[in-house]
Amino acid sequence: MGNGPEMADKLASVLSKDILIRLVNTAALNIFEQISIARNTDYFIGIFGAALSLNMFTPEHCINHEILDIPNANHFRLISRMSGHKTYCNIIKHNDTKIENDYYSYFDLNDFADCIINTM
Repeated sequence: MGNGPEMADKLASVLSKDILIRLVNTAALNIFEQISIARNTDYFIGIFGAALSLNMFTPEHCINHEILDIPNANHFRLISRMSGHKTYCNIIKHNDTKIENDYYSYFDLNDFADCIINTM
């Protein structure tokens, strides 16, 4: 996410102060670190992609929330539901920007915050 820190700040400004928001770049972690983070998460939010497969390691009480950029892509919702998790999914408009060799998605902060808050 290109504006991940801004999205975290927006959520922090509207959620209870006792909620810890943590941005995780799974590409920078080994698989054991990724699973450890997933196992200690109460609310798992991610953009459609391979890292969402970590939702199978989240605890039973965890809510999984997938942000999509394309309709009808339900691969990770299926994994989450098979694991017994409450699962939400939203399609949010975004703009992609290429920086060097990578693309980054920039989401509207209010749209993002609204879809998360409405499921908490």
